[in-house]
Amino acid sequence: KIATYLVDRLNHKGNIIVFKFDQFYGTRFRGKALDVVLTEEPNIKVLEVHHLPPAGFVEDAQRTMESYLLKYGDKIDAVWCAWDDPAYAVSLAIRAAGYTQEDMFVVGIDGNERNIGMIAANNTAVVATILQPFGDSATRAAELIQKIVVEGNSPEEVIGAVRVIYMDAPLITSANAQDYLK
Repeated sequence: KIATYLVDRLNHKGNIIVFKFDQFYGTRFRGKALDVVLTEEPNIKVLEVHHLPPAGFVEDAQRTMESYLLKYGDKIDAVWCAWDDPAYAVSLAIRAAGYTQEDMFVVGIDGNERNIGMIAANNTAVVATILQPFGDSATRAAELIQKIVVEGNSPEEVIGAVRVIYMDAPLITSANAQDYLK
């Protein structure tokens, strides 16, 4: 979802920087999803792909983005980050270099409150995130426990054949960020 948002916001053309983290399944999967989306976008050029370290990733993302800004400057149109913390760090580098979201924008994933606040304020390079519905997931887990353990229903009846519970993960932009602030 965030990859297609990035592509759509770029109007299917431009130069991007990518910050990946392949050491965790979730972020690795996100990076692969971006790669698949980009195979259909011949007018989007990936200028650099940076693989974040497992420790010190915020500082690493900020320093790396600072070097990319020196190297590419205003040739950068957008930055994709595997999660919200590096997106935050990248936005700090962009702001410090004097750029705004009109010059280049950043997207992340997780929907942490800090980044949602930045999106709602609409005055940083961070323009979108995907919310991981942790609260809704906990509520859903409690409902399933009630139905299976307390009420005695079989897991197949309650969950179905696939033992995975799918939850909506909304795209958050300036159009709806206020709705997700606590």
